[in-house]
Amino acid sequence: MRKRYHQVATAERTLDSIDLKGRSAEDLLREVLEQHVPLKVVFENGRSVDILPETELRPLITLGGSVPAGWKDAVYGQ
Repeated sequence: MRKRYHQVATAERTLDSIDLKGRSAEDLLREVLEQHVPLKVVFENGRSVDILPETELRPLITLGGSVPAGWKDAVYGQ
């Protein structure tokens, strides 16, 4: 599985697993998306899980111009 790296806000919230009691996963994930702040959940054994909101990329710009016919043959045909 390939890792994906995203730029996210540097502030991070930390919750103990006890703080999650009674909260639905959907509400927790929606909160992370709305606040756009990473969340770290720390369990009793010291291990943790990070939940990172994905950044939205802006659309690429469209550049004007053209490519001359036969450009590929001129470059690679030699």
